[in-house]
Amino acid sequence: MPKPTCKPTIELITPKRAKEMLARNTNNYRKKDPRLAKKYSLDMTNDRWKFQGDPIKFAENGTLYDGQHRLQAVVDSGRPQWFLVLWKMPDENISLASEDTGRKRSVASHLTFNGLTKVRTKAASARQLILMADSSREAPLITDSEIAEFVRDNNEVFEELMDACGTKAFEAFTPASLITGLFCVYTVDEDVALEAARIAGLKETVSSDNPVLVARNQALLARSRSEKRDPRYDIAMVARACKCLRDGESVRHFRRSVKFAYPGFSVDSLQGAVQCT
Repeated sequence: MPKPTCKPTIELITPKRAKEMLARNTNNYRKKDPRLAKKYSLDMTNDRWKFQGDPIKFAENGTLYDGQHRLQAVVDSGRPQWFLVLWKMPDENISLASEDTGRKRSVASHLTFNGLTKVRTKAASARQLILMADSSREAPLITDSEIAEFVRDNNEVFEELMDACGTKAFEAFTPASLITGLFCVYTVDEDVALEAARIAGLKETVSSDNPVLVARNQALLARSRSEKRDPRYDIAMVARACKCLRDGESVRHFRRSVKFAYPGFSVDSLQGAVQCT
């Protein structure tokens, strides 16, 4: 097997240099994805972009054939970035058949690699919490780096809440919805959030008037009927149940507010999105 003839370099690519490289993007079979470039740009703007060693690739004739989204992100963010660049890749290597078509590592895989556990629930909850914190955000533009950073920064809270919940709680709510609702309450009252998590895991009957158990059993019944549920409603119901628990209210049923909408990262607005009787 002959030694590859391409020339690797590690370069600090400035926005000006990125534009020059993008001018060589004349024969790329992959269409530009503006949303992907935007995600990369957000990471660069917020200093979440890290050197990974994934190369920018050029063919022997100087044509760019891998790296258009990263280079566009450098231009859009205005932030220079270090990249490995492979120049003069042999033409026979530039084909869909020889290119790595494996799946991108998920944020859950990344977090597991870094020693965290229960990462799927944490990542899904983090995505919801980031959306709630800024209603102007679009879900597809939340980056994996942003989610990973949120999980790492709040891992102890996630662990405490998930350890406090019993199996019964996760039979009713999706883990992400339950933990998201409890996390919101935890930011203002840790004791109530942890007590609610503990109660949600108890094996009580539907007849209980404890607000947390009413919410849990109501969700469990809906799940047994295969009812389609809006996760936002479950998140808000968990938060409202915590409020009733704190105030010592007995509850028979929770119902969605007529003006129900996705609230922002405010426990008051979250709790007001669901009414109880």
